[in-house]
Amino acid sequence: MVTGIARDPWQSGRGGRLRGALAAGPFAGRPYADLAIGVPGDGGRKGGEGPGAVNVIYGSAAGLTARGSQLWSQSSRGVKGKPVDGEQFGSSLAAGHFAGRATADLAVGVRAATDARKYGGAVNILYGSRKRLSAKVTSC
Repeated sequence: MVTGIARDPWQSGRGGRLRGALAAGPFAGRPYADLAIGVPGDGGRKGGEGPGAVNVIYGSAAGLTARGSQLWSQSSRGVKGKPVDGEQFGSSLAAGHFAGRATADLAVGVRAATDARKYGGAVNILYGSRKRLSAKVTSC
């Protein structure tokens, strides 16, 4: 078990479960791989499926480390949309250079998002920076 991360994805909150959504990349501007783990049902009440979350664990010279880990959800500052049970934030993940910079960015799929259309889906982009992911583009 990894200790000290925002939330252990194997023991996540009610309704949360790993479904194989993983992405790796240099999100923090260091030469180490960082790992994003999708937990699409996290945060549910009374055993039901919640809106979902993504846990990001940052790399170091010694490997992945709990120090500075982040837990992202639609409740996180700057993330678009509002958390709705069953929308599956974190159901798919992709690392890429969407802002055209050296640090990797993270695309977070929300499989059943209902903002524009019922169950139409959505994608949120979290941007890499010198220190960690951010919901807004920052200079790097």
